[in-house]
Amino acid sequence: MFDRLLKNKRLAVSQGVRRFGKRSIFKICEHLQEPHNGGSQPEAPFFSDLLSVGADTNEHPGRPMASEMERRSMNPTTAGSSSEVELKLKEAETCYSMGMAEEALKLYEHVIASSHPLPLPARQTLAEKVKRLKQEIKAQQSAERQGLSPEDISIFRKTLACQEDVPALLDGAAALKELGLMEEAVTEYEKLLALDHSSCDYSPSDYSPAKIIADYLICLLEVDPPDEVVKKAYKIIYQHNLKEAEAAGLKSWLGRQMESRDQSELAFDLYKTAVEMNPADGETTARLEALKGKLGNTSRYDYLLRSKIVSTQQLQEALAIAKRINRSVEFVLVDRFKIDIREVGQSLSSFYGCAFRQFDPEVPIPFELITNLKKSFLLYYVWVPLKWDKTGIEVLVDDPKDLRKTDHIRALMGNQKIIFAVALKEDVEKYIQLFFDPRAERQTEKTNDTIDDIIPDVSFEEEVEIQEDASLDESSSQVVKFVDQILVTAFRNGASDIHIEPSANTRKTTIRFRTDGVCYEYIQVPNSMAPAIISRLKIMS
Repeated sequence: MFDRLLKNKRLAVSQGVRRFGKRSIFKICEHLQEPHNGGSQPEAPFFSDLLSVGADTNEHPGRPMASEMERRSMNPTTAGSSSEVELKLKEAETCYSMGMAEEALKLYEHVIASSHPLPLPARQTLAEKVKRLKQEIKAQQSAERQGLSPEDISIFRKTLACQEDVPALLDGAAALKELGLMEEAVTEYEKLLALDHSSCDYSPSDYSPAKIIADYLICLLEVDPPDEVVKKAYKIIYQHNLKEAEAAGLKSWLGRQMESRDQSELAFDLYKTAVEMNPADGETTARLEALKGKLGNTSRYDYLLRSKIVSTQQLQEALAIAKRINRSVEFVLVDRFKIDIREVGQSLSSFYGCAFRQFDPEVPIPFELITNLKKSFLLYYVWVPLKWDKTGIEVLVDDPKDLRKTDHIRALMGNQKIIFAVALKEDVEKYIQLFFDPRAERQTEKTNDTIDDIIPDVSFEEEVEIQEDASLDESSSQVVKFVDQILVTAFRNGASDIHIEPSANTRKTTIRFRTDGVCYEYIQVPNSMAPAIISRLKIMS
């Protein structure tokens, strides 16, 4: 038995510890250290390392190692002591040296989970050991499935380290990837990607940078966190100056990888950049839209955060400033943090599901929509009708999801179809100021006065025929402005026809608009105006 133990020390220790307990094996090893029957003296380091594992004299002979570890972990005082930590670290190192990687991993993890505080550098070093050990165990398991021994893998690694030509690096990286040695495969792929492509003698079918990057990222996904993989992917794609179609394809592919790993936000960003680079990619566009619906938006600022345009800390600072100066958070982001207003608008549009409108001082004033509304009322509720056409009335509001506000707007606008658009609170207020500016009000009054001037103060009860006012002809400024107002209002109402109907009975000319097959009365003027209006329309036509 002793001879067999000497021939295969690692196997003997591993099997003996599990079968007889550590204390029994220690006695066997002590016996082996003594000369017997001409036996050779075993290596001192092997036995000294082994004996350091069994420093605890309170162990029970015949008890398996796993049970012993469980017993110690149930004793907080013992598990948390400094000497116990040192002992377990020595045990782990000894187990590793004997080829017992899984047992070493358990001991390392036990030390990390213990109540004894380790210095930060020591804890970081231990975490790195655990990470490497897990990768090694995984590689060994993969190698076992391939029928390779650890010695074979070791020889393979040494051989690859000497390779520098493209075919050898390609073959080596692919072999390491197949064996599950992802960390080593990453190193080989990085060597390939670091080569000067213009000076390499290879066939593009054998060596495609886009294909190498994809294989590299597959291995990297097994080694690094997803967000780190994405960062490295962007960097490596940029460094290799790939064609837009290739770069878009890689980003779309990586997006699918992230989506399969439940990294939806990372996938969304990758799909978005891929579509921007290659808008003709219908599949990626469809995936982007599907993911957009899946992610949804829980905040007005989700798009800004997801796109990393602003950080959570910046939003908190903007909120504090907004409260202090009585402004909206969006205004502060644009004014103080210099965020592009179009990006802010995209975030608002995505959240509310409607169009974003930026202030434009050239927008025509919708007199017919604001006539019965008060400036103070609109400023208080922060909304304003912007325009109307045959599709409906567009109303600008700072919060289209405020049901109390939107219900109020619908009630005031009657049976008209309402189309909501979103804007910054400050821009809504600017529109209200523009529409109700004293100059605008004077223009409204001027327009009304012109109509009043055009319409003489006539008693329609008189029986005598009223003489036409010679001063009113098709070229007079009053008639020109009045006809222009008729045409603008008809256009905004989506009218298909304008009817001008003089009546001898009422001595009035009624102007009607035909909309959706129905005539609506717009205004009545004296018959004396009809010839000038008709002449003006003929000239314009």
